[in-house]
Amino acid sequence: MSSLKDNKSKKLQKNKSNWAETRKMGKTKFILIYGMLFWGLIMALAFFFLNLSENASIPWYLHLLISLGIFLIAGYFVGLLSWNAAEKKYNSEQ
Repeated sequence: MSSLKDNKSKKLQKNKSNWAETRKMGKTKFILIYGMLFWGLIMALAFFFLNLSENASIPWYLHLLISLGIFLIAGYFVGLLSWNAAEKKYNSEQ
């Protein structure tokens, strides 16, 4: 039982140190990288390629621009929510 507690404590400490390192980049940079570029761009491209044949009446470049616009904006909110959740968890463990 004590070993399980030790493992949980070590994992918690590692998560705290990882977030402490990540939060040094700042909120704006975090949202841009992890929310908009990582999540938003991947989702936009996936949506674009998966729906390309279904929307043949819309030119491909317009479809791509719409996908990018929607998912980059959504990525901003994903990044913001991720930042806030990680901050809340980090501060509650202090």
